[in-house]
Amino acid sequence: MNYGTYPSPNGYPPPPPAGVPNMMPPQGPMQGYPQGVPPQGPMQGYPQGVPPQGPVQGYPQGVPPQGPMQGYPQGVPPQEPMQGYPQGVPPQEPVQGYPQGVPPQGPVQGYPQGVPPQGPVQGYPQGVPPQEPMQGYPQGVPPQEPVQGYPQGVPPQQPMQGYPQGVPPQGPVQGYPQGVPPQEPMQGYPQGVPPQMGTWNPYFANAYGGNPVGWYAPAYAPPFAVGGGKPPRDPRRYGASRTLNRMSLLVLAQTGLSFFWQIPLVLLLSLVGVDIYTNSLGYQWLTGILVPLSTALPFVAYLFFRKKDLTEYLKFEKVGFVGGLLCVLAGLGVVLLGNYPAIFVSNIFSSFGYDTSSAYISQADSLEAILLEIAVVAVLVPFMEEMVFRGVILSSLRKYGVGFSIVASALVFGLAHMSVSNVVFATIAGLVFGFLYAKTNNLWLTVIVHALNNFIAAFGTHTEFFFGDMAQMANVILMLGPIVLGVIALILLVLFKRNMFPGVGSPKYDGPSQPLRAGESAVAIVRAPAFWILVGAMVLYTIAMFFAAS
Repeated sequence: MNYGTYPSPNGYPPPPPAGVPNMMPPQGPMQGYPQGVPPQGPMQGYPQGVPPQGPVQGYPQGVPPQGPMQGYPQGVPPQEPMQGYPQGVPPQEPVQGYPQGVPPQGPVQGYPQGVPPQGPVQGYPQGVPPQEPMQGYPQGVPPQEPVQGYPQGVPPQQPMQGYPQGVPPQGPVQGYPQGVPPQEPMQGYPQGVPPQMGTWNPYFANAYGGNPVGWYAPAYAPPFAVGGGKPPRDPRRYGASRTLNRMSLLVLAQTGLSFFWQIPLVLLLSLVGVDIYTNSLGYQWLTGILVPLSTALPFVAYLFFRKKDLTEYLKFEKVGFVGGLLCVLAGLGVVLLGNYPAIFVSNIFSSFGYDTSSAYISQADSLEAILLEIAVVAVLVPFMEEMVFRGVILSSLRKYGVGFSIVASALVFGLAHMSVSNVVFATIAGLVFGFLYAKTNNLWLTVIVHALNNFIAAFGTHTEFFFGDMAQMANVILMLGPIVLGVIALILLVLFKRNMFPGVGSPKYDGPSQPLRAGESAVAIVRAPAFWILVGAMVLYTIAMFFAAS
């Protein structure tokens, strides 16, 4: 009779099922013997209790059968009262279903009830179902009746281990690890209620069909969903907007300082007999003085008063000669290509009466004035602007995302140039400069590219002074030559030097682990009030140029 197996979650022997006879386990250390008693002599390890008659391999009884005597459990017929039988007599006939092969003649030693079990009962450590105090039960007593739903088979008398609440359930509520039904019907939780913290419980995971691996992850309702308030503010997006707003205010301070310093400097130059509108050399000196006083001064003060470490902003890491040369040529070529969309936009506005000329374009008429203009425009201005817009602005925004810092700093750089055509070109150039600096951490590369671009622009206005009738050809070569070289350098960079520009998964990547995505970056830019003040200033300047044309 097979009663099946009963799961025991706590590792203790399970309670006996109803209807099993009251039987005890063997009284002595008799595990591992088919007859239930140890052999009478030093014959350990033999199933029949006697040694084999000879070294005959391949027979379970250790001796070959005497004849065709099938049906005997011992393999040989009984000769006389034989040692090794618990009953002391040989079996009369093969009776199936008894471990000794014969029905017992009297009380069978080794069984607590005096009778052998009716059949092997699988699933019990002793081979028979226990009925009395047995080792392996936490309560030390057998259960009074089969009580379903309890790991020990009886209601616990004291706080029991294995229950998260430390007490058994109040009612026969099957399937809840906490022993109590949930306060409200919540689907998808093995405990019936959402867990307060992550726990490991393999018993409930396996015995009741819960999480297959036994882990219960914490589930918390967001505070704004419970209280009905507003969702929490994203600190990354908020920090990006606040930092961009601060940087835009510094750029506005640049514009204000340029007007502030211009008035006393013009008066000072006029006192010494220099008219900047007729004296080109005097105008270049004024420009050279205004650049550090207006462009760099607000940001130098920002770094000084906030006690910032310059090494966190101005980086000059090594990139190698070949890689650096390819970056400069490729960057210059892309920047020069940005002139064409700028010219296209300028022509559109010119058709509506927009004056694309500027009162601040120098008309140097001497070699000294030209050289001074090139020194200011192609050396001083690039270094100051790169230190400010890439060194300070981009580095301040970089902790929120490399892409966000490149785009945001480029937009601020473009708006700082005010004129529509200049805004378009400067924004494109700012994207190139920002990409180079963010990917290489070498500010010299952007300074050199910026300086070469400004040199081409400044020198291109004086080709007639140097080349005369061949000025037009010189301008074409001056523009197309760097573009062709830049395209070739860009292809070489993509094919052979791609590792110079590490991505998010690269070991050289030094950006944030959770950068702002494209949508989050756009929201951060839109929510910076000072950025819109820059846009408004550019719009007012554009409107003024329309009136200047009329």
